Amino acid sequence: MNLNTEKKFSLDEMTAKNAMLEEELLKPYEPIIYAIPQEQWEAMLSLMKNCVDFQPQLVKILQTLSTKTSQQQTVQEMGKMINDSLDWAEDEHKKRLAILQSQMQNFLSEERRKLEQAGKESEQNGKRTASEVRESVDELSDKLRNMWKVALGTVIGSAALSSLLSALVCFLLR
Repeated sequence: MNLNTEKKFSLDEMTAKNAMLEEELLKPYEPIIYAIPQEQWEAMLSLMKNCVDFQPQLVKILQTLSTKTSQQQTVQEMGKMINDSLDWAEDEHKKRLAILQSQMQNFLSEERRKLEQAGKESEQNGKRTASEVRESVDELSDKLRNMWKVALGTVIGSAALSSLLSALVCFLLR
């Protein structure tokens, strides 16, 4: 039975028609051609009664089934929900990626600043050490010059004194 036909059957109309057919079947009659044994007749009536009783239930069950249109609409709604979820996830991913990039940029800037500061401190320490070494070398040079001057003065003084003594000895010995 196609539920999408132009003519709609109501459950009440169908139940009424089935009740009329059941009354017609249950009227006493005289067999004209064939005689049906009582057991078969009762089985047939029972079977037909079960069919008639079940038919309204079947119609109710069929009415609850979704149609192709409602299934398509559900699929479209689900597709929209999935797309919305994917868009939200993409936006969240972009936000978190931007935050992570910002944090990495800050970290790199901080590390670069620390390296520059360490480089400057190292350069200052190098300059300070070089200056101290120069000062020490200059002091040592000055001391060596002074010692050289003293040694030279001592040698020159010794030579002059020695010459003077020699001249004096020569003068005395003459």
